[in-house]
Amino acid sequence: METGFIERYWHGYLLILKPLLVFMNLKQIRILFQLVFALLLCSLSMMLYRRFQKVGAAITLSFVFAFTLFGGWKGVITLPIFFSFAIAIAASLWACRTRIKGWSLFVGFAFVGAMTVYFDYLDNPLSTLCLPLVIILTRAVFFSRIDDEASLFQKERFLVGRFLGMAIVCCVGWLIGYALFWGMKWVLVDLITGSDVFARALDQAAFRVGVTHADDYGASPLGAVKRNVGVSGGVLYYLLVLIVVAAIGWCLLVMRVHRVGDKKMCIASGALALSLVLLSLFPYLWIAVLLNHSQIHAAIIVYRTQLIAYACWFLLAALPLTLYRNRQEAPKERASGAREFPLR
Repeated sequence: METGFIERYWHGYLLILKPLLVFMNLKQIRILFQLVFALLLCSLSMMLYRRFQKVGAAITLSFVFAFTLFGGWKGVITLPIFFSFAIAIAASLWACRTRIKGWSLFVGFAFVGAMTVYFDYLDNPLSTLCLPLVIILTRAVFFSRIDDEASLFQKERFLVGRFLGMAIVCCVGWLIGYALFWGMKWVLVDLITGSDVFARALDQAAFRVGVTHADDYGASPLGAVKRNVGVSGGVLYYLLVLIVVAAIGWCLLVMRVHRVGDKKMCIASGALALSLVLLSLFPYLWIAVLLNHSQIHAAIIVYRTQLIAYACWFLLAALPLTLYRNRQEAPKERASGAREFPLR
């Protein structure tokens, strides 16, 4: 099977790399990318804490924990990987400030998806959807007075359908932007060069998802997941600990909320917890669907997609304590005239 044709990708990262190579060597570029990544992560951390207080700190720690656990700092020196992680952090910065409205979310995530497929080399594209989506969902549930919007929690009743619809709009927007902008490259190559890029791209797509040549690599959806979990080393134990801590924390929080009769709080926090659990499954679904790709590139790039799951479960473990403390401190925050405070 011919695998040498890669005109199906945009290779947008070369737009930045080639000018840099005129003035810098490879080592200097890698240091520069690490510095840019650190600055982006620091900027996100400060914005999250400034706007969302303790919940923002919990989100920040979950992202830093996940990137550190899966070698994000080392990964960004692999030049194409830098762009998927940088776009994920930049999109998270946007998610902190954008208006939580259906159309603006759709357009914003479509743009993020398009930029992902332009710069990314099928490394860790899913991070550009899931990490900003974590922030959007948390904002939608708990925070008010951001851009003069009221959170869903502040409504008379918590609107579960609207919450789920908003999450679906974000995912569909990202997918449409990703797919259409990728397809645009195929159309342009076909029109300009006359090359039958569609046939090669579809052949590669069939190969990546295991429709063809799956037996050559002994790949199966479960096998691809096991391989990526295996090459991650002992980090699986961290996930198991986080799941146990999260389960205990949420049970205690729900019991307390139920005891004080705060039904709306119970539904709102439960909806957020369920959405984070579902988001934590996305990387494993991605790995299972792209099974040949996941099997071949597991130890190089694909295993890092799991950082999404670990970020979600770290946040799930941290949120019960954060929400409980915020409920205890809310009267003091109101008395001091704070503009933004969750769960008040």
